[in-house]
Amino acid sequence: MASKYFLQSAFLMLALSLSSVAFAQLDVPEEELAKESVLPRFERGEAVKNRLVTTAGRLELGAYAGWNFTEPIYNQTKAGLNLGYHFDETHAFMINFVKWMDGRNAQYTDLLAKQGLDFNRAPNLEMAVWGNYEMKAYYGKMSMSKYAVTNLHLYPIMGIGMSKYTHKVYPGVNAGLGMKFYFTNSVALRFDFKLQMAQGVNPFLRGGILTGNPKPSPSDFEDKFYLGTILDAGFTILL
Repeated sequence: MASKYFLQSAFLMLALSLSSVAFAQLDVPEEELAKESVLPRFERGEAVKNRLVTTAGRLELGAYAGWNFTEPIYNQTKAGLNLGYHFDETHAFMINFVKWMDGRNAQYTDLLAKQGLDFNRAPNLEMAVWGNYEMKAYYGKMSMSKYAVTNLHLYPIMGIGMSKYTHKVYPGVNAGLGMKFYFTNSVALRFDFKLQMAQGVNPFLRGGILTGNPKPSPSDFEDKFYLGTILDAGFTILL
């Protein structure tokens, strides 16, 4: 019996000694351990292959309708044309020609007319021209249905412009975000959302818009800065 316990103890000590030797052999010096991660390198870095819609060196022509949702007095609707040039697949410059519709925002001015206020006495907002830089930040595809896929562009917009009233021209700046949904490699549906900070006419002239008083001159109205919330929607063609 004593010999049996002796053999078991001997085997246990041998196993412990072998395991300690194995751990000692696996003790790798710290300076030989990897301290950095390495990212894979790709020789070809194209973000998109086989673009259906290519814009580099092409002209763009479009027509659109627009709305200024935050305009309380003047007509909120407009129509216009876009004309631009794409320098490459990223950078483009667009000129926007704007014709503001005649009249006033009847939702508010009709109510104020009952108080004897006639905002038709204020100078009219007639037209505007804007020059905008566009950077095509994203190009991709979106599935419209099981069998229909549309190509799209997403681009920020920044620019400056001039707005013409009856008697005077005023400067302004705008910035926003646009998106195009292409039906073909040349025809697209275009949506632009912009915030416009522009100088213009303040139609609230003390005493001047009262129907019982003499009609004021356009130069009697003061200037004021406005922040407009603009949405344009229309069609565009790459030439």
